[in-house]
Amino acid sequence: MGEVDRRAVGTGEVGPITKKLQDLFFDIIRGRNPKYGRWVRGVKPADEGAAVGAGARAKA
Repeated sequence: MGEVDRRAVGTGEVGPITKKLQDLFFDIIRGRNPKYGRWVRGVKPADEGAAVGAGARAKA
């Protein structure tokens, strides 16, 4: 975060607590932290053509 209500906050760089939280978050969502394994569900990426077709149908 660099500012709040147009006022500068800190140096604008990520601090040590934010960095730890960010690292933990990304480890959890990428399945690298078994403690939170029940929080995530693996998904298989859709075929690019299928995604385009689905979007086209939704707009029709």
